[in-house]
Amino acid sequence: MEMKEMSSDPTIWDVVIEAPAGSIYEGSTFFVEILFNKAKPHFVPAVKFKTLMFHPSLGKNGDYDMRGLAPYWNIKSSMELLYRYLITDMRDLKEKMC
Repeated sequence: MEMKEMSSDPTIWDVVIEAPAGSIYEGSTFFVEILFNKAKPHFVPAVKFKTLMFHPSLGKNGDYDMRGLAPYWNIKSSMELLYRYLITDMRDLKEKMC
């Protein structure tokens, strides 16, 4: 995962994610915007894919459904947890579809 600060606002992160090996997305690169809730840091960040892709957790505007991460997210959670959640969700889709 590559992170670039594209905004002077520290609650907005632009991230580049390489799709995991063995997934249906293998070899793909995704541009993602992560929005942290400044007022409520214990809330799961909003994730928006700027790169078009098919995934059942992805809305038509690129908004990713992060409800599955909510039980594990707290004020001490890190970007590593968020990244692992997204990568696992991408990789496991292949098994869920078969």
